[in-house]
Amino acid sequence: MLSGFWQAVGSSLIHILSGFLAAVILGFVCGLLSGNSEMFKTLTNPISRLIRSVPVAAFIILAWLWIPSTVIPSFISFLMVFPIVWLQVETGLLSVDKKLVEMATVLDMSKKGIITNIKIPTVLPFFRQSVITGLGFAWKSGVAAEVICNPTGSIGALLSNAKSNLEYTRVFAVVLTIVILSLILENIIKFFWRETK
Repeated sequence: MLSGFWQAVGSSLIHILSGFLAAVILGFVCGLLSGNSEMFKTLTNPISRLIRSVPVAAFIILAWLWIPSTVIPSFISFLMVFPIVWLQVETGLLSVDKKLVEMATVLDMSKKGIITNIKIPTVLPFFRQSVITGLGFAWKSGVAAEVICNPTGSIGALLSNAKSNLEYTRVFAVVLTIVILSLILENIIKFFWRETK
């Protein structure tokens, strides 16, 4: 019984974190592109706004029509985190002090030097915060997708089954596990990615 519980937790972690990591990578790339290209920003802005405006439950139901239930938690986690990272990286790039860049150019600093010494230090706090915030969204939305779609061997399925069978002790135990895992994951990122003073 206990081994099945931890297997479900491990399965949920793998599915949700895979969607989260894909969102971080693609969101970072899109943020760089939209922060550097007005054309890319204009063309993709409707997509970003659409993803941010549609409720997560609606995305879960829509995804359930075409995607296998085992893939939906990863997809929903990706969908919730992707625009957060994208927007924050874009905002970080747009907040780079243009006068500082101009001064560095006048002083004959190379493009690599401008990126390393000006742009990256400006964007990094935005990116870091988006990753921390996004992890919480990924975990909550991924578990919500599991509860709705009920894929076998997932923590969301355990929660849904316990609720259906009126096993309230198990419901509270699973919810407590979800909360604790969320806090642990967030603190792991904060510990290994501390802001330098």
